[in-house]
Formats: sequence, structure tokens, C-alpha cells
Amino acid sequence: MTLWGKKLKAVLFGLCLWGGTPPLEAGLYNPQTFTLANGLKVVVIENHRANVVGQFLWFKVGANDDPTGKSGLAHYLEHLRFKGPKGTASAEITRLIEEVGGLQNASTSHDFTNYYQIVATPHLELVMKLEAERMRDLQCLPEQAKTELNVILEERRMRIDNDPLGRYSEVANSLYYRAAPRRLPMIGWPHEIKALTLDDARAFYRTWYAPGNAVLVLVGDITLDKAKELAKKHYGAVPARPLPTRNRLKEPFDVDGHIRFDMPAEDIQAPYFISSYRAPSYEEEKGRFLYAAQVFETMLSSSPTGFLYQELVEKEKVATFASANYDVMAIGPTELCFILQPTPKTPLPQLEAALEKTLTLFLEKGMTQQNLDRAKARMISTLIFTKDSALSGNNVGYSLIMGLSLDDVENWEDNIKAVTLDQVKELAHLVLSSKMRFTGSLVAKAPMPKGASS
Repeated sequence: MTLWGKKLKAVLFGLCLWGGTPPLEAGLYNPQTFTLANGLKVVVIENHRANVVGQFLWFKVGANDDPTGKSGLAHYLEHLRFKGPKGTASAEITRLIEEVGGLQNASTSHDFTNYYQIVATPHLELVMKLEAERMRDLQCLPEQAKTELNVILEERRMRIDNDPLGRYSEVANSLYYRAAPRRLPMIGWPHEIKALTLDDARAFYRTWYAPGNAVLVLVGDITLDKAKELAKKHYGAVPARPLPTRNRLKEPFDVDGHIRFDMPAEDIQAPYFISSYRAPSYEEEKGRFLYAAQVFETMLSSSPTGFLYQELVEKEKVATFASANYDVMAIGPTELCFILQPTPKTPLPQLEAALEKTLTLFLEKGMTQQNLDRAKARMISTLIFTKDSALSGNNVGYSLIMGLSLDDVENWEDNIKAVTLDQVKELAHLVLSSKMRFTGSLVAKAPMPKGASS
């Protein structure tokens, strides 16, 4: 139940980097690629509509790679890359980008960590120089590393401890997943965060932050020749490093069982009902359901045309909010997760029954050619709007990191159009008949009677 956490989803999927790949005719973004001698893969997407360029650096490492007993280490390292002695790139990058009117940010997910900067074209070399320097070494000082632990603990309090849905998600994940790293919070358990050290971060950095484990995406007002010149000048000097074999814990076989978790909370106004079904991921099924899963999710969840919204919000009027989330791109196990909020007059048991009825109706009558075509049209129109941005295509690094191909990104629209009703039906029946189920609720804690002792 991935209810909390910044989930980065690209509208497009894929990009395979082999040296000198030429642009395709009439492709989505016509990406051009090359690989430096140290293994860094570079993608260039030219868009000269505006005098702006974005640098997006993706590392194939995330919270799922945290060592045992050190949950939150990947996220901690993300923070430390913005700390260092005065004059170093890590210490100065935020100030320098602000001075030229640029934007920057970073995020850690289960499977990747990314950093980006968006600046006017004349300042691209500045941000490439700074990011390349940060790739060479972790520059944080010991006293800065200690202080940053308090910053992360405060972030955790804000995002999880003081957020009822965040607290619920943390417990639900730990109950649903038995061995896979997804059972752990991306930000880390509080007691493990407190024990993290700069030496831990340095070891993690040396292990995973290598050029051969990264993808650099340059999008906007940039040419391939200029990208090659700047990438070789700045990133080419970063030494190559060997990468270890990734060895994550895997889930054991699914059990025929139902997990239930109901949690009361004092700081919640409207209750939630949550239901999850074990679902195949891209990695597990070797891509067999990659496109069908996206269409399936859209048919169910897209508001206001999705089946859930139409049945539960518009017709039955038992919910004010209804969504379905299927993270098919997860590396390892994943699930189809439903999140609903009832109307003020709808008891949660009634909403739960209505969801069961709606899913049965979807299997029996909801998967029609008309609904399939509507979902595809909505997905393709979203892609068209995305392409209208001068920085469109910036998330192709996500596709690369997750192991997809150049054909996947360039032919995404055709692959979505090719999804058949039979493919969606096969996947829907497979998921909604899953042996491994989770249901639960997040409800307001009843006030204590007057005069009662705590």
C-alpha cells in the first residue's frame, strides 16, 4: 500500500542507451544518446521552443537498497549531497542556482534517486560543472552530517508522524510485505535514522554513486554536439567504479489469506477505506502486462470517467473520493491499491460492500470496448499535453533506470493503442482474484467520555 511517498510516474516509458543512437523519425521525443568512457549514459532531447534547459541526473539506487538495519540511508545521502565545506559544489549549488534564477530539487524513491536543475541556456555549463563535481565525491563535513539527522527526523515527523495517512501506510506496508524492502519506510524508522553516520553514507555513496549506475538527461535548448562537449569536459573526468551485484530480499510465495488493519486516529476528519490486491509487476512478468496495466488502471481510476468514480461517486453516491493505483513499474512485488473516502452519511462497511460490488460489476460488465477506447484516448491526450512543454521528456531517465528500451518510449502511443480488451480482461481477472489481499480503514478516534481517565 504505497499511500505515502513521492511517486514519480512518467507518461512515457523507456530509453535504452547505446553509444550514438540516432533520432527516430516521427518519434515521441526523438532522444539522442551517447555513453561516456566511464559508463555514464547521456540522453539529449532537443526542444528549442524556449531559452531554457533542464539537467536531470538519475541514479539506479533507492530506499530498497538500504542495508539491513539502516533504513533511510539512501534518503540521508540525498540530503548530504547538498552539504560541504564553503566553496565546494555541494555547499554552493543551491545559492548559485538561485542567483541565476534557476530551479532545483531532488528525491528518493524505492528504486532510484534523482537530482535536477532547470536554468536558462547560458547557465547549463555551470550546473553540469557543479553536478559533476558532486558525483566525484561526497563532500559533507562530519558536523553537517550530524545536524542533518535532525532535519530528516523533522521531515519524518511532518510527512509521517503528523500525517495519519502516512502513519497508516507505514504500518500497512510492514504488514503486507513479509520480506521485500517495500515493507520498510523510504525515509527510515526513527531509531535507525538516529544511528546513521557519515561513514555509512560514504560507504553507500562509493558503492552506488558511480557513473555506470547513472543516467544523465538533458532536455530543452541544447544540441547533441554541445551536450557531448560539456558532458565529456565535466562528467568525463569522473572515474569509473565497479558496481556490486544487487541482492535484494524477495517475497516468498503468496499465501491464500486476508490481512486486515483498522487504525483509529485523533487527527483525521474524514475516514478512509483501503483495499489492495497483489498484482504482477513489469519485472516479474518480463513486461507482459506493461501496457495493459496502464490501460487497466486508467479504466478503473481516471476521474471523472473511470469506472470507480462513475459507480461509487456519481451513481451510488457512497464516496467522495475513489482512486486506484497500480505501480506496474516497481522492481519487485507490487499491488493494485484502492483508496476511498465515504460520504458523511455512508458507514465504512457499506462503502466496503459497494467497492466489492463495483469490482464484480467491472469484471462482468465494465470492460467494454467503449470504456477501453475512452481510457486509451484519455492517456494519449495526456501525452499530447505533456509534449507541449519545453521540458517534455525530462522523465525518460526514469524509464532507463527501470530497465526499459528506446522502442518502449518512442512507440508508447502505438503500444497503448495495441492493447486489446482480452489483455485487460486477463489482467483484471488475475489481479482481482489474487490470493493475497489487504483491507483496512483509517477512522477518527472516538472522544473519551467526560470524566474518564486516560
